[in-house]
Amino acid sequence: MSEAKSQSFRFGSFELNSANKTLSKDGQPVSIGDYEPKILAYLIQNRDRIVSKEEILKNVWGEIHVKVGAVKYHISQLRRVISEDFVRTCGRQGYRFVQQSGKRLPKPRQSGGIEDKYGRILGEVEFIALSAERALQSSLHDDATKSANNGLEMLKKMPRSAARSLLELRLLSILNLPYMRIFGYGSPQVEQIFLRIEELCRKLDDAVQPVPALWALWLFYHVRGNLLRARKHAERCLQLAMRVQNPSLLAGSYAALGHTKSHLGLLIEANDHLTEAVAQAETTTTESYAHLHLIEPGVASYCQLAVNYVIVGKPEQALLMIADGIARAREIDPKESLGFALVYAAWTYQLRREQNKVAKYAEEALDLAQRCKLPQIHLWALIFASWADARTSEPAGPLSQIETALSMQALANAQIARTVFLSMQAEACLFNKMYDQAAAAIAKALPTIRSTREQIYEAELLRLKGITVLTSSPVEANRLFRRSIVVARGQGAQLFALRAALALARLLPKGKSKNQAIKDLKTIYSSFEEGQSTADLTEVNEFLSKV
Repeated sequence: MSEAKSQSFRFGSFELNSANKTLSKDGQPVSIGDYEPKILAYLIQNRDRIVSKEEILKNVWGEIHVKVGAVKYHISQLRRVISEDFVRTCGRQGYRFVQQSGKRLPKPRQSGGIEDKYGRILGEVEFIALSAERALQSSLHDDATKSANNGLEMLKKMPRSAARSLLELRLLSILNLPYMRIFGYGSPQVEQIFLRIEELCRKLDDAVQPVPALWALWLFYHVRGNLLRARKHAERCLQLAMRVQNPSLLAGSYAALGHTKSHLGLLIEANDHLTEAVAQAETTTTESYAHLHLIEPGVASYCQLAVNYVIVGKPEQALLMIADGIARAREIDPKESLGFALVYAAWTYQLRREQNKVAKYAEEALDLAQRCKLPQIHLWALIFASWADARTSEPAGPLSQIETALSMQALANAQIARTVFLSMQAEACLFNKMYDQAAAAIAKALPTIRSTREQIYEAELLRLKGITVLTSSPVEANRLFRRSIVVARGQGAQLFALRAALALARLLPKGKSKNQAIKDLKTIYSSFEEGQSTADLTEVNEFLSKV
């Protein structure tokens, strides 16, 4: 089959345009995925012979690594539209294009009508999208925004079709990064982009192309703190990525689901997803995620694993994960991934209660955020730096900075990790014996858990609330510590269970209840196979040695 720009091929009531790989029936565009017309075009080109699945993979997907099963899936999708009379399965040898009537395929004709006009528009928009993506990769955000908006205006002249929808998704995905940077996650401009992306994704049923758009939707709802909706999009991403076994798509999908499940408090499931994301990311290039959506899946997965490992009782393995995450991030542009890794390093060491390391990584993140104009990274880093400062200096300044950062986060409508930050604010207040201020922070955090389902720090917040009422209501403190232990153990959050069990053992007077509390503390303590020199385990060991 020759590749003339305006070539089209007719068979039955269908017509395939070989220039832009679009399919129509009785002159009307057919809603179909992006790969099906490409497979059909290749089969028509080689209609005099049987074409193997491996040959289709090589010539349709090129260097993109997918499994042979992807061919079978897309052939089945193609047959839903044109029937298997045209595409025959030849035993285990492969597939062959067969004219339904048994006649020879007509010679290519040159179209000069409306199909040719729309084909030219699609081709021009495809070129604009490519130029916008290159501008985005070069951090030329104004150029990318201008090109993407021009492309969207041109698409308005097109009739509805799968080809148009896929191009619109591509252009909207390009726009989302500069718009998030300019207007913030909570802006009407950004929300309208993502509502339109969601609408287009509902209309399409393709195994590859919607994944980046669904991933963008996941990130949007995850950052906004709508975790149940984020989980839904992440699960859809993974479902589609698994159909074609593309390592890049799998890495992003596993990373997305792992992150959201982490914040939902499903730590064991999350760690499985994140480990798989790391394995997939190590086999392929995933930097396109960083250019289009701020975050690279490999970096994101290493870093979230580091935090999760500390919480589930693997503090030494956590250090290996965060070191790998930072090393990977230093090789990636743009720098959001490095900023992400640095604040997660601060988070990892904050959980280990190593305030000097927290300060070190938070300061590096602040410097990077200032140089590269990364407002979200700046907010996270400011909170960690202030937490460290509140333990070594006059607390008024650092606590005021935490409050400012939380207010800015609320204005940006970026709710993710808000319960984590409120917990840190409460902890910093308690360290400085500011019990009323700590209680106020916890009073904001617990309702946030109910509204966002961000339960990763639920056990820790219950423990901290127990500390605030120790003097006024020991009975209530007892209840809160016990509830914290139940929640933590249900999540596999051994660190938080250990902290609450220690608080309970210290609270109870001598007697049967205290003896049981000490026994439970010993059981939790013995579950830690590493990290005996960390602050929490050292504190428990010292307590147990005296009872």
